[in-house]
Amino acid sequence: MLNREFQATKPEEKWVSDIIYVWTAERWLFWAKPVG
Repeated sequence: MLNREFQATKPEEKWVSDIIYVWTAERWLFWAKPVG
């Protein structure tokens, strides 16, 4: 699924993110945090 090529040749060439899903009393909340 992930091509583990983590070396970048220039700044901000590769980004990853983390997504958190939280169920509240009324609905799902989503929080995404991009990391570059």
